[in-house]
Amino acid sequence: MERFRLKNPVLNPGLIPGLLGYISALPLLLGTALFSLGENTLATPQTRMSDPAVQSGLSESTASNAQVPGQRDRPIAPTWTNPKLLLAIEGESATIQSLAFSPDGRFIAIGGGRNDPRIEIWDLQQEKRIRHWKTYQNRVLALTFSPDGNTLVSSADGGAIEVWDVQKGELLHQFLEHRSNVLSLAISPDGRNLVSGGLDGIRLWDLRDRQLIRVLLNLQPIYSVAFRGDGQLIAAGTHQGNIILWPLIPGEGAAIVGNPLTTSFQHDRGITTLDFTPDGNRLISGSFDATIKCWDLVNRELLYTLVDHPSWIKSLKINPNGQLFASASRDGIRFWNLETAEAVGFISAESDWAQAIAWYPDGLTLAIGGLDRIVNLWRGGMGANEDAIASDSP
Repeated sequence: MERFRLKNPVLNPGLIPGLLGYISALPLLLGTALFSLGENTLATPQTRMSDPAVQSGLSESTASNAQVPGQRDRPIAPTWTNPKLLLAIEGESATIQSLAFSPDGRFIAIGGGRNDPRIEIWDLQQEKRIRHWKTYQNRVLALTFSPDGNTLVSSADGGAIEVWDVQKGELLHQFLEHRSNVLSLAISPDGRNLVSGGLDGIRLWDLRDRQLIRVLLNLQPIYSVAFRGDGQLIAAGTHQGNIILWPLIPGEGAAIVGNPLTTSFQHDRGITTLDFTPDGNRLISGSFDATIKCWDLVNRELLYTLVDHPSWIKSLKINPNGQLFASASRDGIRFWNLETAEAVGFISAESDWAQAIAWYPDGLTLAIGGLDRIVNLWRGGMGANEDAIASDSP
């Protein structure tokens, strides 16, 4: 039996107004936050390392991407030293393996874990589940919405990539060229191309014509792939800890893929998660070696390494405003200032609890799902003005 369980009944009349507009009385309405604040320790930055061995084409392919649509319209980043538990969504999935928000923030998709390959679509405006279905796999390893929000793409450990109609819950297409677990998916900003990373390599797909464009890497385990914000660069992390970049020229026809740019960006162990900053100038990577690294793609250098998590990095997501990012590991969720590498918040968790995280499109709310089968939505604070606003509230 599904439940949409708000943490405070005062917030019941509609979720979307509460998410889109941070009302002045929210800190008072939510009361005591249900979380444990961990040590607000500083990260452990390393000395910047130049990277002269990178192929000469890298600097041109990774040039500044300042013209990202809508980036200037992002809300100011909240503080995460005192996050508030806004609401919880409890569906039918036994465990939660993957999460994704629709681009307009109306829907959240939830993917079930092992032996429960269920996908659920929750309408946050109506505060109810509108669609749910079981896939043809064993679990849902990755989910991603198309830019228009009408299509959801899922992957699993059976190798199939499935394209779904969000409103109808109907299977539109299956890509079957992968032969093993597909662990990561990313759709280009124009919605035309899909890149998938699995235990048997990387594939690039044409979503409109529903066909394979190219095998970018074959028979090499890949745990994470990502598209840069302009759609002209693909990043992938190998099981050996290396980061590979592919320049991409999108067009009306099939995208043209350049030769891979194998960088000297690497971890000691396999890379589990990757994300580009909204301006496209940096790439953040997490690894089985329990470290997070920030790479400057313009100057081709390592900016810093974070070593605060005690175990491998399960997921990391950069906030849409580009000022901070969240990382998930066995100890819970940590929040980081992207520029200074300072740890700015922490939500503790039971061992192995948090499996997936996703930012609400406005960047003010983080969804967390895991082994307790509940999706918790946490809201950031309002920074230095929070106390003043709360004291002025009736």
